[in-house]
Amino acid sequence: MYINCDFKTFLSNFTNNYEIDVVKSTINRIANDIAQLKAIPQCIEKENIKTTNKYNLKYLLNVRPNLVMSAYNFYYKITTNLFLQGNTFIYIQWENGKINYLIPI
Repeated sequence: MYINCDFKTFLSNFTNNYEIDVVKSTINRIANDIAQLKAIPQCIEKENIKTTNKYNLKYLLNVRPNLVMSAYNFYYKITTNLFLQGNTFIYIQWENGKINYLIPI
């Protein structure tokens, strides 16, 4: 019955697509690979691209985005949310003109 149906119809019959083993292993592999990447923040000034450490963003993206997560956990979570829900949101906590934490919602 499911062979002749559209793939979206097949997935929508389950309450949580993450319960399907094929979907879970695919998302796990992609999120694992993305979480191992290192971010290099850059800014564009008058058509020149320069690496910047403004707002301490390089440290937050590559080491510790918030108090409870490592960079690996942060990237893994936002990648998993992106594939399961179609979007991901990150709350940026500012204090005195400086970014303190990046918190995935």
